[in-house]
Amino acid sequence: MVNVIIEVSKYLLIILMALYTYWNFRYFRYQEVWQQNRVCAKQNAVMFLMHLLAYAVLYLKSEDERVVLFYLAQMVFFAAYMGLSRYFYRNLSRILMNNMCILLMIGLMILTRLSFDKAVRQFLIVAALITWIIPFVMDRAWQLAEIPWVYGIGGLAVLALVWVVGNNSFGAQLSITVAGISFQPSEFVKITFVFFAAAMFYRSVDFRTVAA
Repeated sequence: MVNVIIEVSKYLLIILMALYTYWNFRYFRYQEVWQQNRVCAKQNAVMFLMHLLAYAVLYLKSEDERVVLFYLAQMVFFAAYMGLSRYFYRNLSRILMNNMCILLMIGLMILTRLSFDKAVRQFLIVAALITWIIPFVMDRAWQLAEIPWVYGIGGLAVLALVWVVGNNSFGAQLSITVAGISFQPSEFVKITFVFFAAAMFYRSVDFRTVAA
């Protein structure tokens, strides 16, 4: 029965990701703020459902109660962050925040499957980082829209650095160690990718810009 639930969950996650992506593009078809907020609310529902399914699968496979507690801690944090940030940062782009949060969620899901302890450390870093630094930057996203290629080139440069000097972990080259501290540059690339996509969409949403 457990195997059936796990297999069904895989297909559900694919469907939910497709829905989230569809609403990402649907957002730009609307001009009214209330319509855009409605799309973002649908994305939020999909995000948390994906999060729940992923950690349910992880728990069924590991039967480790720490996974449940870790999931609850993440759920509370992301819900509080997305709810409160709109009050503290009035100019914050909600679609940009959604994309940042879902990429962080996916990163934590993957890392939890590989190493629970590393996932906890990563979560603590993420909690401190996005709470104090990222909202400050996102609140000024309109200024950052002038330099989209900086994000794209910067992300590719970081990935190239991992390819050259990265550490192998569980058969994958993901992290870099500096002064005895290991970190995953891919988390930085997730953020720069969101900035790059947002800056390009800010310029234009026609087919040529999207395809480029």
